[in-house]
Amino acid sequence: MKKLGQGKCWEWVGAKNSKGYGTLVVDRANKLAHRVAYELFVGELPTGTQVDHVCHNKCCVNPHHLRPATHSQNLLNANLSARNTSGLKGARWNKNEGKWVAQIQVGGTHYNLGYFDTAQEAHDAYCAKGRELCGVFFNDGTM
Repeated sequence: MKKLGQGKCWEWVGAKNSKGYGTLVVDRANKLAHRVAYELFVGELPTGTQVDHVCHNKCCVNPHHLRPATHSQNLLNANLSARNTSGLKGARWNKNEGKWVAQIQVGGTHYNLGYFDTAQEAHDAYCAKGRELCGVFFNDGTM
């Protein structure tokens, strides 16, 4: 697990939206609780960024667990999708080839990493490329 620093998650106990994120009303406008927490404790978000949860907890408002990220970085830090059938991020079965294929998309660029005999080999290729391209924002799906 990534080192978070500064304690445990601060769980938002108020209202939540349909995606599970905490919400509140500020100046008659609906706001995301983690974004409000970031702006109150850290400051204004840089233009073109959104708040990323390093802890992967949508209800966390601990500013030490929040960081600015581009949309692409935030997606790369996401957990394993519920639609994933291999159980490994970046690995999917290609029935035409009869092999596992590894792919990653970063900042609008799609990388085909090749075909592999096992899902684990495809996942390993995905992880290597993800770490190369994304650094601390890369999540291999095991969190």
